[in-house]
Amino acid sequence: MLIDAEKCVISGECVKYCPTNAISLSKKTAIINLKKCVECGNCKRVNICPRDAIFQQDLKGNRVLRASFSNPNYSHKGMSTSFGRGTSEVKTNDITGRYKRGFAGVILEMGRPGVGTTLEKWEK
Repeated sequence: MLIDAEKCVISGECVKYCPTNAISLSKKTAIINLKKCVECGNCKRVNICPRDAIFQQDLKGNRVLRASFSNPNYSHKGMSTSFGRGTSEVKTNDITGRYKRGFAGVILEMGRPGVGTTLEKWEK
């Protein structure tokens, strides 16, 4: 996520909705720290910015991975599911039978809105 400095009126409302504290205020604009931002989209999705200054930049590399882990509305390109987190194999085990009766599968979610983390912290 990015903030258009020319549109930003520094209301500070967006800061409250960032689960990773990636948004800070300067004298001229709100700023999103891209090292902290997990691309969850909360700041944009809540539609709180009075001037619609928050926007989604083109996602590349690591940013795509962050969005797929964090944004519940992210569309997974190339996977059989078209909306939300996870693959269809995980979401529909009752149909695919990937995990047989008596076995359990484990899914790890990192950077989910409201409980954000970084891959670095998760690794530790």
